[in-house]
Amino acid sequence: MLIYHLLFASIFEEYNILACKKQVCYTVIMDRVHTSMKRARQPRRLSDCPIHFALEIFGDRWSLLLVRDIVLFGKHTYGDFLRSKEQIATNVLAARLAMLEYEGILYKTPHVTDKRKDVYMLTEKGLDLIPMLLDIVVWSATYDPETDAPKEFVERIRKDKEHLIKEITETVRQGGWVFSQLVPE
Repeated sequence: MLIYHLLFASIFEEYNILACKKQVCYTVIMDRVHTSMKRARQPRRLSDCPIHFALEIFGDRWSLLLVRDIVLFGKHTYGDFLRSKEQIATNVLAARLAMLEYEGILYKTPHVTDKRKDVYMLTEKGLDLIPMLLDIVVWSATYDPETDAPKEFVERIRKDKEHLIKEITETVRQGGWVFSQLVPE
């Protein structure tokens, strides 16, 4: 992951991405990022361990939180993610979204009403993370006395996880989210 951080930092600095908001510039940068990421990943496979493989994709402190925000809270735009309570830095958010898109976890499309925005959605590969996300919710609710996970939700996972996984997956696939009664922050 350090390689990605250094790679993104040099690319963002070189092209001054924060000052450049045109789609053409973004496309040029993302093409370079994808090419650089391919080169950086290919020779550095440290093992064939499935845990290591997964951690290389979403083992940083932010990637699963972005997946959580889509699944549980219906956040789909860069601005939505910035307003999360964890307060991810803008450069880290841009890097994580690009990396998750590159890895096939997310895809983006232009916003329907505001073409200046992109909407990020989970791919099928990203939707396959939902069971793990639910396991993490239950594990955290068990060991974190200060969790804000709703008790009813945790109990529902414990009692009928397989059915809930199917229900949540289909809801998210259709553009919905788990806590839809809450307005995205």
